[in-house]
Amino acid sequence: MRKKTIYTILSLSPLIFNGSTFAQITNNPDDIFWSIGIGINLELYTSIGNLLEDSNVTFNDNTYINFHNDNGFFTGSFNNLKGNNVDIYLNTDIQGERGDRILIKENVFGSYKIHISNKGSSATTGRERLTIVEATNNQATWTLFNKVEVGAYEYSIRPTQENANNIELYSPNGGQTTTTAEAATSFLNIAYLTTYIENQTLLQRLGDLRNSEVVGVKNDGLWIKGFGGKLSSFSGNTVKGFDMTYTGTQLGIDKNIESDYGRFVVGVMAGLTRTNPNYREGNGTGKNYTAGLYATYLDDNGIYVDNVIKYNSMHNQFSVKDTAGSAVKGTGKTQGIMLSTEIGKRFWLNEHKQGFYLEPQTQLSYGYQNGDTVQANNGLKVGLSHYNSTLVRVSGIVGYQVQGENPVNVYLKTGLMREMSGTASYRFNHGEKKGHSFRSNWFDNGIGASVTINKQHNIYAEADYSTGNQFDNAMLNLGYRYSF
Repeated sequence: MRKKTIYTILSLSPLIFNGSTFAQITNNPDDIFWSIGIGINLELYTSIGNLLEDSNVTFNDNTYINFHNDNGFFTGSFNNLKGNNVDIYLNTDIQGERGDRILIKENVFGSYKIHISNKGSSATTGRERLTIVEATNNQATWTLFNKVEVGAYEYSIRPTQENANNIELYSPNGGQTTTTAEAATSFLNIAYLTTYIENQTLLQRLGDLRNSEVVGVKNDGLWIKGFGGKLSSFSGNTVKGFDMTYTGTQLGIDKNIESDYGRFVVGVMAGLTRTNPNYREGNGTGKNYTAGLYATYLDDNGIYVDNVIKYNSMHNQFSVKDTAGSAVKGTGKTQGIMLSTEIGKRFWLNEHKQGFYLEPQTQLSYGYQNGDTVQANNGLKVGLSHYNSTLVRVSGIVGYQVQGENPVNVYLKTGLMREMSGTASYRFNHGEKKGHSFRSNWFDNGIGASVTINKQHNIYAEADYSTGNQFDNAMLNLGYRYSF
């Protein structure tokens, strides 16, 4: 009976097998048994793969194996394989569905942890599958050190559908997007929602101008307002799981122009809105700078028409953790324009223009936001398209006006809003175009009050809550107007 040759390596220093070291080994591969000592870092090159061909290999606990092949990918072929807590490092090209592979022709036992590097620059689709382990009798436990990020998608491992003994890389649910991809595509939502909350109604922007008319004030004015709130629950395939807090400041100055049947209020305005979105495994910040003009007509019969045109410049950034725990950052910048017309009429239930009143309103807004390419520092590029927004609001107010030297107006409002267009798209690493839509309906409800003090000072506040099938919004406005 031929005696088997056993090679036991007990060195605790890193060990590199290369062609020259084992050139003298010519034993029958069936008779070679490798026993690798604890703490050994085993780096397998192409020549060693030939030596291990069809051999029976046992790795002691906590062994590290790193495949290398300067000319391509490596296939480690074994007859039988056994080991516990073995870390195996593989190189892969998931986009091309090729890579290092472990082939066990008979039995494999133990537990193995696969390490594969993330690569954000790959143009993957999330539908790729790559077999990394092939075995005849797989009794081992295989896990990933961390999910693998390739392009915009996360990949896990599972037994293949064709053969449960084999192990493959795949992306769950037809393409599970990475934290980086989700944060970058959410810039679409941030742009849309920021311009939405800044598209204030007349009451929110200027307070109740008519409240001052009760004491004969129809003057030029200077105003400033602050607002803050939270948006949440935006739906979508990739653009999902979104919530964002925000604060903003707007100010303006206007001139009162009298006419035969009413008056015009014409002015300029500017503002800054700060956003703080939260992402899966991270967060972000945003700033939106606005400048605009407005012209409001207030008729003596209770009709008003309010027109606004605004320009915005938006700057966003994010910082998230990838599956390996590394920080990934990205930035974006877009510009846009918004036009809005609001029309309403107040109907008094008392002929003396005090007490209860009803006020139906409607508003039509159009916005355009240009596109951008978000470049993350992990190599992922996300192209965001431009989009158009056509927003319609139909609402009503029930209010109560208190006369006197310091008149007070309080009101409740409710209404329905509808996004009529709002179609956008995005691409990962110049890949296939994916659609996204803001089109939806939501209810807008609020309560507010306005008080005029000493004919010159107007203080106003409004609390709003909107809920719909795309997002929810809770917002508080507080403003001050000085008439001179």
